[in-house]
Amino acid sequence: MSLSVLYHALGIYGYHHLKTESYGGTIYLYMVRAKNRGGFCRSWKVIGKGYCWRRLRTLPIGRKPVFTVVRMRRFYCENCRWIRYEDLIITDRRKQYTHALEIYMMDLCARMTIRDVAQHTRL
Repeated sequence: MSLSVLYHALGIYGYHHLKTESYGGTIYLYMVRAKNRGGFCRSWKVIGKGYCWRRLRTLPIGRKPVFTVVRMRRFYCENCRWIRYEDLIITDRRKQYTHALEIYMMDLCARMTIRDVAQHTRL
């Protein structure tokens, strides 16, 4: 998938696309952050210490729900001497959806009832 499609259609930027999978009508986009940077002090002097996968809901494509599965890398920062996971640009901490989906839902709620928005987005 082209990076411009991720940016212009889904509002995802700063990530490399790894692969796309589809299970039961749901689309999963696997991605990894483009740059290696520490989480807190934003240093470039980092050493990789593993990773975990985080699943986020993003804008639907037609009637199909779409999830971004982001590979969150864990780094040891040589400047601040902390081990942290990298920050996500497309969402806030502890949220299970992207900023693009949040804006889309707010726009829909301004024009539709909450029940209609919930049925449309299956949330």
